[in-house]
Amino acid sequence: MLDNVKKVMLLTDSKIVVYNGQKYTSVEGQGFIVTELKEGRMLVSGEVEEIRFFSPSHEGKDRGDKSQRYHQQVHQQGDTAEKSQMEEHAGVHCGGGRG
Repeated sequence: MLDNVKKVMLLTDSKIVVYNGQKYTSVEGQGFIVTELKEGRMLVSGEVEEIRFFSPSHEGKDRGDKSQRYHQQVHQQGDTAEKSQMEEHAGVHCGGGRG
């Protein structure tokens, strides 16, 4: 379960990155399926292999360009992958598209 979810940055069947307004949470594993998403809470089923918590790059300017590039990469991946992955998962796991 992920709490205080403000924005889903990246969503695939093996990685989820969410922003909670102060930090990012990254969950990696296998077979992720979002079973519930409401009121800032995301329930996910699947096998979790790793969980990471990290701050936005503007809070750690002394970390250099690497942190900023990662922050931008997460945003870009979220923008391009989020819609297609959510549509794909909705079709597969909500009874549409296949069957």
